[in-house]
Amino acid sequence: METLPPEVYSQILSLARPTRPKRTPRHILPLEITLSHVSSGWRSLALSDSKSWELVEIFSPKTLPRGAAYVERSAGAAIYVRIDIYDYEYNHGLVRPRGHEALVAGLEEVLRTAAPRCKTLLILTYYAQTAERLAAALDNIEAPLLQRLRINTTVHDVDLQSPREDGRTLGTAAPATEESDIAKKIHFPIFSGGVSSLYFAELEVPFFPPLSGLVTLHIHNTRLTWLTFDTFAQIISQASSLENLSISPGYYTSAHWPVHRDAPRITLPSLRALRIDDDESPGMSWRILLSLATPNLISLSLLSTSTGFNTLFEAPQIQASIGARWPKLEYLVLHENNLQEMTGWAKMFPTIKYLHLSRLMGYYFKRFARDILLPTATGESLWPELRVLVFGTAKDQYSKTVQDGLCSIATERKARGLPVPKIMGDREFIASMKTSDLVNEVTETEVVDVNNYREPWWVMNHEETMDKIGLA
Repeated sequence: METLPPEVYSQILSLARPTRPKRTPRHILPLEITLSHVSSGWRSLALSDSKSWELVEIFSPKTLPRGAAYVERSAGAAIYVRIDIYDYEYNHGLVRPRGHEALVAGLEEVLRTAAPRCKTLLILTYYAQTAERLAAALDNIEAPLLQRLRINTTVHDVDLQSPREDGRTLGTAAPATEESDIAKKIHFPIFSGGVSSLYFAELEVPFFPPLSGLVTLHIHNTRLTWLTFDTFAQIISQASSLENLSISPGYYTSAHWPVHRDAPRITLPSLRALRIDDDESPGMSWRILLSLATPNLISLSLLSTSTGFNTLFEAPQIQASIGARWPKLEYLVLHENNLQEMTGWAKMFPTIKYLHLSRLMGYYFKRFARDILLPTATGESLWPELRVLVFGTAKDQYSKTVQDGLCSIATERKARGLPVPKIMGDREFIASMKTSDLVNEVTETEVVDVNNYREPWWVMNHEETMDKIGLA
């Protein structure tokens, strides 16, 4: 074994360990370390193969030295860096963990050293202040290999019981009379040296890399201080190649977002897929739709609990272009609350071929089945191009309601000479539908997967990548 060339050893190791992007569970010692401890000869062979150390994972103070050693041993090779200290911070709650400051300082150093060779970089923390500090360490760095960047966090305004240098406890917001750094500046640049290969970014802190080559951008968990309409317009104007945009605002952002009833203010000609989740800021979905002109959009995903979409439907800019505003839209994903406004959606988006109801509730479905068969004012049927209905799981007590509704939709559309939509869903839903002989007679049913349902966000959510959270 000791006489093997490094490239042969590397190949053996790649076959023996979990297939990328799958990773070794944290409680198991990585195979490359186990092999390097067999003998001095094996250790020399392991250390000679830089590719063996390409996956750098740090999730606690104990694993920080290991991560730093991986960066050193992988010298010259492209690497995948995963800094996931969410559990470590979360498990300490409001008490600042002992050694937390040393851990963050060590992580900053690892990032500065590793970032220029990263292909993917994940930073996942519980405290937003930790994520912001680690992101700040990436300024003035060139990362020509970086393709995917994710900076995820959760808590912004917790009260951690440990004083900071400025006298406030770690994690508390600045007093109302004190202007924070975030308020002074729209956002902070990172990787200002350049990221020529970057095509994907998911950001939950106000730190943005150069966006000119970006294809997919997620802006999530935002705070009002850094996602006003003006700051959003400035940020998005830099992403000239953007095809996929996901926005998930934080609490009460919508109250400060203008309502552009007469005309959109931002045009995104290259955008193909738009996803908006306004669960924490109801009303943001329709505000964003009024603000954006997206003539080439093919997919719209609205994870909205708001039922106040009449402002959208009745806006002058929508009424002036009814049915023609989104001429290429094929995929529409709706929350169950929005089934109450089905006729409004059908009039706004008449070209839909795939309708996906992300969570199905039987007590809404009866109305949905009725409304989808209603004629328009001119006597035409809603969604004449509808080919596929995709559903989330139906609870058992509503199965009969859903089965009857689907039968009504299929038989009535067939009688009108319209396409009968195929029914797709997860295994539980399809198994429930197959208990009805009538459903099987009037339409096709199929378990949904990435091969038969190509909605962009669905496909991206099922991709296996090295920056994916959790074990792939």
